[in-house]
Amino acid sequence: MARSILDFLPVPLPPTPDQEQLPRVGDRRLLAALHYHYYGPISHRSIERWPLSWRIVNGSAVSSVREFLEEAQRRFDAAPLVMGGRRGARGEPEA
Repeated sequence: MARSILDFLPVPLPPTPDQEQLPRVGDRRLLAALHYHYYGPISHRSIERWPLSWRIVNGSAVSSVREFLEEAQRRFDAAPLVMGGRRGARGEPEA
């Protein structure tokens, strides 16, 4: 059975992103799990294209969790709002 993305988390996550309770650095899988928990699903491969500074440690690329959360919040706030539902759901006649 495939492992959930949340299996990669080293600690239980607080309900809001608290820098004191989160790790200082993380690899792409950890960052994707953090994004999944706080903002919604994302692939760890998508994070490769984000403008983050990466450091190679023991052959693994890691980035600052604080920098990642700032970029994730910026992208979340910049996402457009989309109205759902059927046409005429508010009582307006359909054309």
